[in-house]
Parts: sequence; C-alpha cells; structure tokens
Amino acid sequence: MSALTRPLAPGAPAAVPAGDRPPGPAGGQPTAAPAPTAVSLDRVGVRYGRSGPPVVRDISFDVAAGEWLALIGPNGAGKSSLLRATAGLVAHTGTVSLTQAPQAGDGSPHRPPSPRTRARSIAYVAQQPELPPGMSVAEYVLLGRTAHLGWLRAEGRADRRAAADVLDRLDLTRFGSRDLTAMSGGELQRVVLARALVQEAEVLLLDEPTSALDLGHGIGVLELVDELRRDRNLTVISAMHDLGSAGRFADRLALLHQGELAAHGPPDEVLTEPILSRYYQTPVEVLRSADGTAVVVPLRTTRPNTQKRAQP
Repeated sequence: MSALTRPLAPGAPAAVPAGDRPPGPAGGQPTAAPAPTAVSLDRVGVRYGRSGPPVVRDISFDVAAGEWLALIGPNGAGKSSLLRATAGLVAHTGTVSLTQAPQAGDGSPHRPPSPRTRARSIAYVAQQPELPPGMSVAEYVLLGRTAHLGWLRAEGRADRRAAADVLDRLDLTRFGSRDLTAMSGGELQRVVLARALVQEAEVLLLDEPTSALDLGHGIGVLELVDELRRDRNLTVISAMHDLGSAGRFADRLALLHQGELAAHGPPDEVLTEPILSRYYQTPVEVLRSADGTAVVVPLRTTRPNTQKRAQP
C-alpha cells in the first residue's frame, strides 16, 4: 500500500505514489521490509465554527517512521489546519493515530494518547507561536524537556546539555540569556524550532519553518532537521511554500488544494509544470539544478513594456 492512500481529486493530474510502482525484475535484490507507520490520518476534516465551511476535507494518509512528508499548496489550501489537527490542537473529524509500531491487524481502534504521551510523541512548531513574557532564550528552549520530567522534578544536567547542544547547532548560544522579546523574527523562528528539537519527540511537525530566515540560516535549519531525522529515525511533516526546498529535503510531497489532497507522490512526480500551473493558477517552468532537484520558476503572465518613454 502506498504511504499516502487518499485518491487524487477528480481530474487531477496523476502523480503516481512510489508504493504503486510495479516491483523490480525477478531475481533482483529482496525487497526491504516496509518501515513501521509513525502517523496515520483517516478521513481527517477541519472546520472552524459550527457553520463555517470545511478547510480540510477527508484527508487520509500514512507517514512511515523516519519519513519526511512535505505539505505544499497555495495559500488557504489547509496545510496549517491539517498540521494543527495532527498535533491535536484543533477539533477535527476523523482519526489521527500515532503508531510507531505496526498495527496489530485486529481492526481495533487506537486509543487517543494522553497529553503527556502526545507531548513526548509530537513536537509542533507553529508559524506564529505564543511566547511567554519575561523569559530568556535558554529558559524557553529548556521548556522542551518538560514532557520528559517527572512530577515536580526540575531539569537535570542531561536536560541542560541537550538544550545547550541544540542552541549551539542552531547558532543561538550567544543569545541564551537574551529576553525573547529582544529577538528578531528570524532568530525567534530558530528559538521555537530549538525548543521543539530539545523535546526529542518521535514526530516533528513544522509549519513554514524557514519563512522568516535568510538563505544561509534557512538551509542550515533544514539540513539540521534532515540530519536529526536520519540519526534518530525522526518523522517529519512540514508545511512549506518553498517548493525547491520541499523537493530537495522531503521524501514525498502532498499537494493540498481547497482542503483536499490534489496530488501526491515523490517530488519528481508532483513538481511538474502541469500540476503546479493548475493548482497554483499561474504558469511555471520546472528546471533542474546541478544535483537534479527541481527548481520551480514562476513565469510572467504579461510582457514588460520595453519601449522607452519619449523624451519631452
């Protein structure tokens, strides 16, 4: 079965999931056992208010342990709402299951995890997080260890060492004593990510993790997440507007449109000119960089006026 099981929207250009490809020739290397499922969504829907229109509509997919799935799509497609539903932060229909081990196969429903279990399992980085007043960067990042502490237990040496390591890797050590309110937007984005990484959860949910970062820090953050993913078998689900970065770092892309799953599959099968032009409603050209990853270039819809104005 494909790791993403929601059928394409009617009439959508087909991006074939990797799991639906035919097997290799007989006599080849034995197929590796599939990775266990880390997150499973079954017909998840979100609406705000009883009479509000649905912003996420019946989305179902599985994400394997250690996989990076990037949610892409135009503004208002439902990416952030789907992440919040996965994190348990917004009411939703359908089921979100955290299943690091294979399902038993007996058809029994998953029990919803307790808040502490969910905090140890899922770390969520919001686009616009709420930050507590009067707290330093180091104190805020250390809050990520709360889910691992016993009742009334203070952070220990190992907790502080974990926080210091992440601060160093995100180039934030020199800001440890600075108040959160004195940080720039890009610096705060890295601080919030640092807290999530210190949490050492099995699943990391990222909502536009590099939107406020410059090129250098943006690529550094994504490379760190990818390194930790491989070292810890971390599962990553991220909403991303940067299609090039999504294609470079994610194993699989899910394109949302008007709350529905419009296309999914490996980056090369989703980042195509017909699919992107249709759902982003603008012509694009897809080029290839030196390492073979897609570079999406939006095209002008009108020609610039190259005629010189007449001199008076």
